[in-house]
Amino acid sequence: MPLTQPAIRLLAITTLAPLTVVALTAGLGSAAPATRPATTVPVGVAFFTQRIAPVLKEQCYPCHHADTPVSSYKGGLLLDNLAGMLKGGDSKEPAIVPGHPDKGTLMPAIRYTYKDEGKSKKQNMPPKWGKDHALGGKLPDQTVRDFEEWIRMGAPVPEDFKESKVEGL
Repeated sequence: MPLTQPAIRLLAITTLAPLTVVALTAGLGSAAPATRPATTVPVGVAFFTQRIAPVLKEQCYPCHHADTPVSSYKGGLLLDNLAGMLKGGDSKEPAIVPGHPDKGTLMPAIRYTYKDEGKSKKQNMPPKWGKDHALGGKLPDQTVRDFEEWIRMGAPVPEDFKESKVEGL
């Protein structure tokens, strides 16, 4: 007796369904443990790492870094960690106020907006320095905008940049 179309479907379902279940569950006991999803770096931290940290290292660390002798920190300011930026230097004003690029001493300094540098301890940064004053000087406008954006983001940094490397700061 020939099988009808509905009978063929029923036979296929009843025969293949158990095989499918067996095939799907066969490897469960021996499967390798699931891997954790890759940890992603928050956007603000990535921005800091790519756009801000290289400028700090090249332009600011020669004078504002924990490896500089303490007597040589220019203006008492450390820019190699967030704690130092929040504390500020000899002016007793923070270099940055997270979320507010128009507060703090860093943005006016890198915008080169200080007018009477001789009458104030506040100076435009970075100054010209190095052999024949070939290094330093006003940062490119895009770099200044990057610092503004980073501060506006709340000044996010990687964990290893948060605390001072100098005891007592």
